[in-house]
Amino acid sequence: MQPVLTPDEARALDDAADAPVATLMERAGLGLALAIVARGIGYGNRVTVLAGPGNNGGDGYVAARHLRARGVAVEVLSLGEPRSRAAAEAAASAAASGVPVRPWREPDDDHFVVDALFGAGFRGPLPAEVQAWVGHPARVV
Repeated sequence: MQPVLTPDEARALDDAADAPVATLMERAGLGLALAIVARGIGYGNRVTVLAGPGNNGGDGYVAARHLRARGVAVEVLSLGEPRSRAAAEAAASAAASGVPVRPWREPDDDHFVVDALFGAGFRGPLPAEVQAWVGHPARVV
């Protein structure tokens, strides 16, 4: 994986933004969904979003809502309850639009995976439950 921005660069951009966090999350999630569609994922394809408890997870919930609206069979696996108000609102909006939000599970025959687990604020070792997803053969964005 090649990082697009370093954590410090991402944090600086967030701090300099003149839009509310919820607006930034909506833009990021829509951009993510469009990038997934550009990779050939569409109606009837299966996508699993791995959502962490931070704002990166919120981006994943937004992407899931947009993918669901395009007919993608999308589900969100939640690593934990959203910690920010914006992420909680994104999770609620995804669920209200029909996106199944499920407890964490081991990988199975997932066709496409969205890694929305951790962002610039992540510190420490990768949680044990995430380890099973490392190296999973599904395409990942």
